[in-house]
Amino acid sequence: MGRTLEPITALVESLDFNWFDFSIDSFVRFVAHRQRRAVLLFPWAFDAAITAAWVRGQKHDFIFVRQSAPPVLQTHGILHELGHLLLGHRGISMDDSDIAEVLQLLAIRKSSVTDGLEEQQAEDFAQLVSLCIRQARRHHREGPGTTIDALRPVAESGF
Repeated sequence: MGRTLEPITALVESLDFNWFDFSIDSFVRFVAHRQRRAVLLFPWAFDAAITAAWVRGQKHDFIFVRQSAPPVLQTHGILHELGHLLLGHRGISMDDSDIAEVLQLLAIRKSSVTDGLEEQQAEDFAQLVSLCIRQARRHHREGPGTTIDALRPVAESGF
């Protein structure tokens, strides 16, 4: 049985976000408002194997982004981690632990867990959002005909 993109497509459709005016900061604020929890971004000195990581805190969600990654990879990494958050994935929780210790454990876990359903779903989310952004900007330049329905065949093809 192959993977299905229906839940991810349904989630992106439900967001009702203005993709044309997308910026990663505005989308992070949008997600935080939707989740009713602050989402805080922090640069971090991850090695090249990790672009971003999401940690659920007691009151906030934290997304750590490899500070040396090119901006396009940072954006994709943040979208991927927001996908985990929006899809209700469990992630790693942080109580009052030392943040450096949590991130060290996270680096070990992320380097060993780069496949599986949740990782694929988060990646599909990031790619579908990227498609929505490109389609909205193309729509702005070229005119109508680029709604989420127009993206459905692309999404269902597995990209």
